[in-house]
Amino acid sequence: MNLKTKNLYIIMALIFMLGCGKEEEKKVRLSKIETSAMRSEMNFPGTVVPKEHERLSSSIEMPPEQIFVKSGDIVRKGDLLMQFSEKTREETGRVLKEAEIEFQMIEDELKNYDLEKRKLEIQKSEVEYKALEEKLKKDIKTLPLIQEESMKSKKIADVYRKLLMNDSISAIESDKAIRDAAAAENAYEEQKLNIELNSQKIGLMKITNEKLKRDVEYNEERLRNQHERVKIKLQEAKKRNEESLEGIVAPYDGLVTEVITDKGNTIRLSKFGENIVSIRIPIYELPKIQTGQNVEIIFRDNSGQKKYPGKIHRISSMASNDGNIRTAETEIVFLEENPLKPGYGVNVEIFSQELRKMPVANSYSVLEENQKNYVFQVIEGAAKKIPVEIGEKGSSYYEILNLPEGTEIVLNPFGLADGERVEIVK
Repeated sequence: MNLKTKNLYIIMALIFMLGCGKEEEKKVRLSKIETSAMRSEMNFPGTVVPKEHERLSSSIEMPPEQIFVKSGDIVRKGDLLMQFSEKTREETGRVLKEAEIEFQMIEDELKNYDLEKRKLEIQKSEVEYKALEEKLKKDIKTLPLIQEESMKSKKIADVYRKLLMNDSISAIESDKAIRDAAAAENAYEEQKLNIELNSQKIGLMKITNEKLKRDVEYNEERLRNQHERVKIKLQEAKKRNEESLEGIVAPYDGLVTEVITDKGNTIRLSKFGENIVSIRIPIYELPKIQTGQNVEIIFRDNSGQKKYPGKIHRISSMASNDGNIRTAETEIVFLEENPLKPGYGVNVEIFSQELRKMPVANSYSVLEENQKNYVFQVIEGAAKKIPVEIGEKGSSYYEILNLPEGTEIVLNPFGLADGERVEIVK
């Protein structure tokens, strides 16, 4: 190797070493914090749920022989969803026959129980009671007069006895006065006895009438309740027998959302397309929204992001605890057809009705680490990590509370390290 060639290799090696030792600067773009009139934007996670669903529950307690669907299956009206065994069909048929016999027996008993006749007996007894009560009142009213007449007759008899002893009257006249006095006294005693007996009789009749009335009302109520109970039992037996013979079928075209076999034989079915989104909104955000307000429903999957228009349909008047926050359940309805199915997770963006001026930064400029937010500024050619306070959050912007308008920050700082050398590009 000659001297010229050797010197050339040395120069090339020096150039390579100098190039490797120089730190490569990362290129970044800057954006400014600007004040803009924005609508306050709220973003809430939600779940697509059926607007209307039906619980197709079997009243048969025995497990089905076969279930032909699972959650997520599409079914058509009339499709067989659940089928029972021959043993189940025999058992439900036997129970139905027993229920029919029991119902016929109570029907016959109700028919033979002459309710009208018993009510007439009560009415007749009440008439007798009132008549006897009136007689008792009359007897009580006339008793003092009869007593007075008896005492008067007794005095006359005593006078006649004295006159007879003086030979002033004949024995015949004295005997007549004595007999009249005895008759008056007997009439008084008889009246007293009748009053006492009729009082007792009225008391007994009252007790008897009340008991008769209670018995009639009780028997009537008992028979009617028993009739209604046996009637319901018969209807349930017919339903179970029908289910065991025909199985459980789909009442309309729809989507199976749940199959439950451990706690009753139940299939949840929702109609196609009739879905809503359920979200929970913190109660401190409720003053910013109202029913009828338009929203955007955002669905993300491997193919990207899709947005569907919707509106707020219902805001629950009852709040409940969602972790440490009180929230209200809110229903969002779709304004156009969509392929979303129950169970899909979505995000709902709600914009406030009023515009508000606020300092905002592009949402791609803000990083979140350990529940804190940061932006990067370029200071003397190096990236500087700056903590920021966030107000309103939107899909494309964040409200910055602690940096002034015009502050320049790195547009997309993902992968940037604090203190890293950077080159600003336009």
